[in-house]
Amino acid sequence: MNEFKYTGKLGLIVSGAPALGKTTTVTQIGKLHTLRRQYQEHPAGQPGNIPVVYITVPPACGPKEVIAEFAEFFSLPINGRISQSTLLNTVSQVMARVHTELVIVDEIHNLNVNYRMSADASDALKQLSEKCAATFIYAGVNVESCGLLDGARGQQISSRFELHRVAPFSNRSAAHRAEWEAVLLDLEETLCLTKQCEGDVLRHSSRLFADSGGSIGRLADTLHLAALAAIDDHTERLNFTLGEVPRAKKTPVLATAS
Repeated sequence: MNEFKYTGKLGLIVSGAPALGKTTTVTQIGKLHTLRRQYQEHPAGQPGNIPVVYITVPPACGPKEVIAEFAEFFSLPINGRISQSTLLNTVSQVMARVHTELVIVDEIHNLNVNYRMSADASDALKQLSEKCAATFIYAGVNVESCGLLDGARGQQISSRFELHRVAPFSNRSAAHRAEWEAVLLDLEETLCLTKQCEGDVLRHSSRLFADSGGSIGRLADTLHLAALAAIDDHTERLNFTLGEVPRAKKTPVLATAS
């Protein structure tokens, strides 16, 4: 729908507590869209085109800073004296040239429309969406309470963006456990351990759920740390000792002369 709309474009907001997999979710959407376009031999998926753009919103940023994130994504040279409007037009023209269809804006909770600078940055994102045919997805921590949806500007955003609240996984039913195990299998595949038997991670399903509390962010960290340990000791397979969870090793702090 957004491809043929110039104003009032629709979008998605992915919100939730930290470490629940919001970034994982939106980046996976971006990867799937890119693969779909390539498989369909769509113009957006042709070599040289960029169907999906991903940026993060810097803390306490203004409109020019947030648009500069897009310029950096495209590796465009930025002159410090360039005006905001010129930068905005340049970015939108590049997005049109490379057939960008999906824009993922992460860390959107850094924008609070109650503050002038952040409100202007929010307006800049809106302007950019109207200058290109892409659909925007925002992701952030507890977006409902960060100030982005406050006031008249916030009402306009909330009326155009569908809010999706991310929650921890549950194991209260067979269907919930099946979803959890599907995530485990997907993550196991990304570990690339040479001696890991496919599906072996399911033996640790209950333990991993208890350790992570159903948070995909904590789950991914646990599995990645276990995989690194397996590579270091040359076993090349996950090995969870009962009662022991892989932890990141602390780097010793070196004392300095005062």
